[in-house]
Amino acid sequence: MKNLYLKLLSLLVIQAFAYQTAHAVMVQVGTLGTTTTSTTYTPYKTLWEDGRTQYLILASEIISNGGSAGQINSLAFNVSTAQAQVLNGFTIKMGSTALTSLTNTFQPNGGFTTCYTSNVPGTTIGWNTYMFSNGFNWNGIDNIIVEVCFDNASWTSNSGIHYNTLAFNSNTQVNADGQVGCSMAATGVYTQRPVMQLNILPPVADDAGIAIIESPTVPACNLLNVPILITMDNSGSDTLFTATVNWWVNGIPQTPYNFSDTILPYSSKTGVNIGTYTFNNNDFLAIKTTLPNGVIDLYNVNDSLDVIVATGLSGSYTISSGGDYPTFNDAVNDLNAFGVCGPTVFLVDNTTFNEQVILGYVNGTDSINTITFRGTGNNSKLIYNSTGTLDNYVIRFNNGDYYRIDSLTIENTGLTYSYVIELLNGSSNNEITNCTLRNDTNTTTTSTLKSIVYGIGSANTDNNNLYKNNLMQGGSVAFYLRGQSTSNLADGNVIEGNTFYKQYYQQAYLYYQRNIKVRDNKMNMLASYTGTTYSLYMWYCYDKMEITGNILTIKKPIGIHYSMYLGQCIGLNNKKGLIANNFIATTDTNNLSGTYGIYSTGNTYTDIVHNNFNLAHNTTGAYGIYLTGGGNANVLNNSLVLRKMGYGLYVASVGSINNSNHNNLYVPNGNVGYYNGVIQTTLNNWINNTGFDANSISVDPMYIDTFNLHTCEVGFVGSGINIANVTEDIDGEQRDSNKPYIGADVFFDLSADLLGAEVSKCPQDAITLEVQGDSTQILSYNWTPGNLTTPSISVNNAGWYYVTITTACGSATDSIEVINKPLPIASFNITTTNQLTAVFADASTNATSWTWNFGDGNSSTQQNPFHIYNQSGTYTVTLIACNDCGCDTTTQVVTVLANSIDENFLQNVVSIYPNPNKGEFTISMNGVASAQIEITTIQGQVVYTEKVIANGSINKNIHLNNATGMYFVKIIANEQTMISKVIVE
Repeated sequence: MKNLYLKLLSLLVIQAFAYQTAHAVMVQVGTLGTTTTSTTYTPYKTLWEDGRTQYLILASEIISNGGSAGQINSLAFNVSTAQAQVLNGFTIKMGSTALTSLTNTFQPNGGFTTCYTSNVPGTTIGWNTYMFSNGFNWNGIDNIIVEVCFDNASWTSNSGIHYNTLAFNSNTQVNADGQVGCSMAATGVYTQRPVMQLNILPPVADDAGIAIIESPTVPACNLLNVPILITMDNSGSDTLFTATVNWWVNGIPQTPYNFSDTILPYSSKTGVNIGTYTFNNNDFLAIKTTLPNGVIDLYNVNDSLDVIVATGLSGSYTISSGGDYPTFNDAVNDLNAFGVCGPTVFLVDNTTFNEQVILGYVNGTDSINTITFRGTGNNSKLIYNSTGTLDNYVIRFNNGDYYRIDSLTIENTGLTYSYVIELLNGSSNNEITNCTLRNDTNTTTTSTLKSIVYGIGSANTDNNNLYKNNLMQGGSVAFYLRGQSTSNLADGNVIEGNTFYKQYYQQAYLYYQRNIKVRDNKMNMLASYTGTTYSLYMWYCYDKMEITGNILTIKKPIGIHYSMYLGQCIGLNNKKGLIANNFIATTDTNNLSGTYGIYSTGNTYTDIVHNNFNLAHNTTGAYGIYLTGGGNANVLNNSLVLRKMGYGLYVASVGSINNSNHNNLYVPNGNVGYYNGVIQTTLNNWINNTGFDANSISVDPMYIDTFNLHTCEVGFVGSGINIANVTEDIDGEQRDSNKPYIGADVFFDLSADLLGAEVSKCPQDAITLEVQGDSTQILSYNWTPGNLTTPSISVNNAGWYYVTITTACGSATDSIEVINKPLPIASFNITTTNQLTAVFADASTNATSWTWNFGDGNSSTQQNPFHIYNQSGTYTVTLIACNDCGCDTTTQVVTVLANSIDENFLQNVVSIYPNPNKGEFTISMNGVASAQIEITTIQGQVVYTEKVIANGSINKNIHLNNATGMYFVKIIANEQTMISKVIVE
């Protein structure tokens, strides 16, 4: 979709035709003449950010001025003094009531009709008329309540109105800042009411209308066989049973749809399918209802709707003088008109665009179908000079979701009003990345009107927005993000990887947030402001608040500074807040005012772990960590350094803290802490009198410099305690859970064993030698022999090897011996009998496994087997002896005799009975002093062995708990060997 095509389509996509009949009556309630700008009386309470009013109109007032029952389709107020202030979410509701006088409480409006809601661009002198999208059907009897409300993020003066003072309470109202305008509670009731005009259409009996074209929608991402669906409306006093629905495509009539169903008076019916059509892009669809219940429709206000059926944007476009769109607003106009049908990217030319952009809701957007504006060079810029509250933004997100702003410079050059980014009305799931966001870098005001990113909560909070890798330049405040209340928190916002420069007052103001993430930012504050300044100011940040990996530094000659000011940030035991891996430094030694690394008031369940502090203000009002109120804080693995005076850990409320330990508390010129009303000057005092920090130390970590809080303090190594959910340090380097460090920085432990114990290998193999530990922290290597400089080396030869490494913390050398394992040497001895039996004795060295081949097709893996051959003869026996490094083979020749296995020379003195048996038998021997008995399976597994000593006669009872089968009994006695078989049944 290119520029020419889009320009042809840049007319209003959905258009409703409203025809007033001659029977409509305009009723004025009240008399013109008396004017006021009082917030109490006017519906335009723009002296405040938020306003809500209910006005009571009696039925008698309408009737006496010529009105009667019917549909009220517009309301007007007469303005005497106009203001250009936009009224965001300006809403008018109407409802019936029996009340004749209002009270100091708003009437429930759940049954009211929401007649009108829009962002109204200010007021004009005279009648300001609001045509209703939903008419209010008045029965001519009940009194009427008119509710008007709006929800702004800024204020100006009120618009004046004409009003009257009545004899009854006709006005209940409230006005406030920072609230949800349409849900506030009333604060007062009055008799003064604006003059109003009501346009009333008399009721008709029979009506058929069209409230909405449900399908095709905008955008029409599918043009094939599209169902034509409408919501039919009945504004008549009779039930609608039948009607004719005519429709045309590009002026060509299609088959009419004959409606036959039931719609009660003043009701509607959704999903009415009048047909199906395959469209071409840019087709014009018109629909009109006629003949309600077969009669002429006298109420034709709601009869007709039409739509241009156009596909949405998708793919890549350019914003440039010769591209698809010459300006941002040309692109935005088409987004608003046609929506999107897929991910849409606008590539912004490498030049400057001087304009404001409002990014609102776009049909078709979601987490996949995002809208991206991406710069194409360092000079892709969007600039605007704001002059007042109404135009105080460069980019305004107004209920805008799923936008991606990337690689742009966005600057507001306004001197008093200079929001760069403004968020309104629930703008969520957006990402602003790799941008330069800039306003006045020399400002001297604390006014939030000069915030860089400004978002203040309404009923719809701004959630899940990501601000990443941006340069935040100037402003009174870099990020001013606020939810609506503790019961309506903004959720899931992330501020990550940004660089802050020259903010005057605060760098991040975060209020009413849930699951807020502030991580990996460089927050350098060079503040000339002599009042109190804040790097992070956070209140009511609930649940899993995360502040990790940030560098918070300030050099401020005069005035108090809070690096982190945290108030009422409420966590739970399973949703703890986490403050970890931060560098916090306040370094002006000439500053005599107070300074706070972390100030915590009323916070619960917060883990303050692995942070490095370096505070140098020359005052007793310097505090590393200050805890008051709240509870369940854990202070672990921190390095708290105060160079001058002050307190390392100040516990104003005993219940604030749950645990403090494994910290470095170095306060050589001040006090280690304050607890339970008592100053603790030394670490020993602190330990003995508080019960905390039994495993803590007090050393000067010798940071790299006053701002760069990296360290090489060996006392930190292994002195911490493992924190399961903090697995990396401030630089993204892995922590060792077996050797936890104190502080935010993990450095290479040069005292550790670099290469480990000696290593053995097979002579023919090569092995790899490498340094143990985090290789990302090693700057260089030097291996000898070989003078190699690689992280690892491969070695083939045995011997000693040496490595020298260099890190940011110095150098270290270690050595390791490589040893060759011995190879196996195969050898064996043979003993034979006259019973076709050979006994083999292994004589190999360095072997761990054996494979025998007996030369007759049989084999064994025993170390010392015996084998019974089937027949006499000469056989070649092979032994393969192996270990991890290889194998060796040897052979010998053996000759066996063909005697029967039972014909042994011991036969006359040895008997085995019974045989066969059930596993129990006796071995008897005469004329022997001792004998070695061994019983094996036919597979060679030894199941019984015993040496028997006797005086000439042996009777040995054998009990085998083995399976049935054949077993061999080997008896060695009188230097002779006998082998006999036994059958177990």
